[in-house]
Amino acid sequence: MGEEPKNIDSIVMACCVLHNFLMKSSPNTYAPTEVLDHDDLVNGITSFGLDSQDSNMDRLDRRTHGNTNNDAKNVREDFKYQLSMESTDDESATDCPPQTSGTKKQKTWHYTHKYQHAWETNAEYKKWIGRSMLGNLYFYCKSCLRDCKGGLSAVKKHQSSKLHTQSMKNVKVNSVFEMASVKRSISSVREVKVTEIRIASFIAEHNLPINAVDHLVGLIKSIKLENKDLDKLSCNRTKCTTLINNVIGSTGFDNVLNIMNVHKFSMLVDESTDHSCIKHLAIVIRTCINFVVTDSFVTLLPLANATSKNMYDVITAFFNEHNVPYKDNLIGFASDGANSMMGVNNSLQTMLKKDVPKLFILKCVCHSLALCADNACKKLPTNVENMIRSIYTYFQQSFKRQKEYESFQVFWSIKPHKLLQLSGTRWLSLLAVVQRVLEQYKALKSYFQLEKFNDVQNGINISNYFDDPKNQLYLEFLCFILPTIVDVNLEFQSETPKLYLLYNRIASAYKFILQCYIKPNILNHTDIAALQYRNPENYLPSEEIYLGPKVAVALENNVLTRQDTEKFQTDCLNFLVECARQIYIRFPFNSNEVISLKHMAFLDLKNIKNTPTLGLISRFFPHLMNNPNELDREWRLFISDIKIDKDQPVLTFWKDNLSKIKGDETLMYPELQQFITGLLSLPHSSASVERVFSAVNLNKTKLRNRLSTETLCGLLLSKQLIHESKNQ
Repeated sequence: MGEEPKNIDSIVMACCVLHNFLMKSSPNTYAPTEVLDHDDLVNGITSFGLDSQDSNMDRLDRRTHGNTNNDAKNVREDFKYQLSMESTDDESATDCPPQTSGTKKQKTWHYTHKYQHAWETNAEYKKWIGRSMLGNLYFYCKSCLRDCKGGLSAVKKHQSSKLHTQSMKNVKVNSVFEMASVKRSISSVREVKVTEIRIASFIAEHNLPINAVDHLVGLIKSIKLENKDLDKLSCNRTKCTTLINNVIGSTGFDNVLNIMNVHKFSMLVDESTDHSCIKHLAIVIRTCINFVVTDSFVTLLPLANATSKNMYDVITAFFNEHNVPYKDNLIGFASDGANSMMGVNNSLQTMLKKDVPKLFILKCVCHSLALCADNACKKLPTNVENMIRSIYTYFQQSFKRQKEYESFQVFWSIKPHKLLQLSGTRWLSLLAVVQRVLEQYKALKSYFQLEKFNDVQNGINISNYFDDPKNQLYLEFLCFILPTIVDVNLEFQSETPKLYLLYNRIASAYKFILQCYIKPNILNHTDIAALQYRNPENYLPSEEIYLGPKVAVALENNVLTRQDTEKFQTDCLNFLVECARQIYIRFPFNSNEVISLKHMAFLDLKNIKNTPTLGLISRFFPHLMNNPNELDREWRLFISDIKIDKDQPVLTFWKDNLSKIKGDETLMYPELQQFITGLLSLPHSSASVERVFSAVNLNKTKLRNRLSTETLCGLLLSKQLIHESKNQ
């Protein structure tokens, strides 16, 4: 073959290393058919005619790859690098001296060097080193994008290699995250997140409602203080209380006083006791200014004794102290039906009428209707109320029973609604409770049957209620008849003026109840004010009394015995008669007060054209006008001149049409505007005062029971002022 070229041993060693490397790194793709032999390898390399190590490498690149110079260079660099790494491992893994001829061959110990996580925290390597996907015998260079084998010495050798040094130079360009603007943006995002966490922590720490966050964030955004001014900011509890009472609340109170001094107003009052056993009399006024009807809180007056005389003295003393001309500007009064408030003799309303003879008096419609329903329900068997209360009580304090009951709801495909409590002070609770029990009736019946089987005494008692079919029919009857009263109650809880609708709504509800048991020919030909609703001769036969569609179907299917049917029909008839009686007692249709409400129906847009004169209603409210003749003349001119859009809101209609001016810049209908503004200021319920005490209970709780009356007034007036400023 000729003379062997120079450095042939190095090339042979390199080929062996390359062979071993390919076998380890790519065993699936590199699979030589024969085992390398040293003599054959030397002869093969000599046949290439390689002269030196560098030229031999170049020719080997060209023969084996035949690729571009760059590719050949990359292969060569890999080849050199692996050669150096293998030699390093061989040196570090052998601790025994070289063998000598004639001696026994010593055993060589090979140590495997595994990857160490500590390298990732080392300042020298952490920027580029990482765990390899090939296993724990390798490490990965993020800069060179290579997997390398070896321990710490291999890591150091790789770090000092030419290939790695060049790669690290290429990646030293500043990343986007190191730019100043991006750093500031990242810092800003972090500060925002920290602030959000602090806000959430504040809510959690002080037991505040989470809904308050919606307003708190808006408040923080609205603060426009420089850093130097923020250092001066202080508002401790003493200063905060002073600001609420003497600044914000005082401003709101002055606004209310100005209104009472200038405009006609109605007064709504009620008394209640808070958590600290302090009895307060709340005063709310209703006004109509520029055809905007508003209920405004005035004050809370402490009461040592809730007698009519004491309440009258406290109210008049308040008006006199603040120079309110209530004898001239007070036109209406509303309260609940308590005897001290609305009694015929020596009540608060009789004492106020002595000061204001033409004062319009109205018992709260909502209280009155709730009492009508409550008294009528007393005509039904007590089993119905006991059943409703027992069901709620049975589940109220037992989470175990509630979870057990949920499985029955799932079985019967019933919505997982909670059972409701029957409350005597909540006007709408009765209907809601009845509807919920009927909705859950199948699941409840099944549940208590199981409790009866398990011999639970309270469960047995309730199960007996479900075993009586009359109880379900009583509930179905209540579910049919109660909405007649509840719907009117709900409508007149509104703060918008509804007084002109009161007569029509009450009369409709009254007629609906009479239709269920009064003969049609008598009902259709007799005025409701003169109809004898308690005369048995006017009643329908028992089988013709209408008690609702579901009850009618059940009775048709004979779900009750004849005796039970007669008792059930009698009880329901007594309910209807008592309900009609209670309505008539509270709204006597032949009284002057109710007749005046009937004539107020002209304010409804549907009745304007059907009202040729205001003479009938003007005699009930002489204090709301100056000249009856001028009022009637303006009215007749008004109805002949206007075009009515019945879909237009009532207040918008009156504002648009009564604000017209003549050529001399004066109002076209001044007397009519004054009269209608006064009518719209009259009250229809005292629900607004009930809301005041609800707000008091939200502020003065069992845990927060040291708030004084002054601070309570400041809080309520401040809240009212803020609400008014938002609506402007």
